[in-house]
Amino acid sequence: MNMEDLKQVQLDMETAVENGTNTAEMYHKQFADTALNTVVQFLPLGDTGQQIKDFQDQMISGFYDAVRTVNQKGGELTRSVLDQFEQR
Repeated sequence: MNMEDLKQVQLDMETAVENGTNTAEMYHKQFADTALNTVVQFLPLGDTGQQIKDFQDQMISGFYDAVRTVNQKGGELTRSVLDQFEQR
């Protein structure tokens, strides 16, 4: 496997993690919304229900944003290492 192949594998993996993260976040939010809506049906929470939803959305988004950041930084580091090997 040559260096260009390794770079393509790295890019493909980074893209796959990004796509998987986006999909997981979407389903996580849908599941969390469904669960919260079920609770709100039985326990009318008024404004508190919206505050819980906003907090829930922020926490979910924050988690997946952190995963995206790690993926991006890991990709940058890997590309840097591959570039250094290529220069040798």
